[in-house]
Amino acid sequence: MNIIGQVLHSCFSWIVPTATEEELANADVILAHEYGDQKNVSSTTAAVAHNVRELHRKFRKPVIAQFPCNEAISDVPAIVISKHLRMPGVYLDTDEVQRQAAVICGLHGWKKVILCAHWAHAWRAGQNLIHHGLTPIYADTSSIKFHWDSPRWAQKSTSLFMAREALAKMLYFRKGLI
Repeated sequence: MNIIGQVLHSCFSWIVPTATEEELANADVILAHEYGDQKNVSSTTAAVAHNVRELHRKFRKPVIAQFPCNEAISDVPAIVISKHLRMPGVYLDTDEVQRQAAVICGLHGWKKVILCAHWAHAWRAGQNLIHHGLTPIYADTSSIKFHWDSPRWAQKSTSLFMAREALAKMLYFRKGLI
């Protein structure tokens, strides 16, 4: 894709197709993304965790959870992705979370992943799952909101996050991660 296409996708690709009940039922695993400072459970991470808990109860799929999202779903057994498992010196960004998830999925033969991430992050996260050889199945996360209590500036409002996410998408395009 040329630079103009990358810029257009980065600025205007936000909506992902929400999975049907059948697609959710046929998935292999649930992947829960953290949304905060990677140390404490933010209110947004708690909202993601609520979605994960409901999906797990309904479909009985195994769960891979980014730390500390796993703490918000302590009643659901989960394989945890954390900073401590990352490649030395690598920030635990979306690509690193997906890389770890892909390794776990490969060990279990899982391919279809129910992605539970903030709706504004789902497009890039899903495209990056494809980069790692997995098929994203998008959970309905439209009810998850931005919160001013977030410890990260870009996660406090839609406009702040969209600006950051557009730049992150362009970076991921340039690095070949989506």
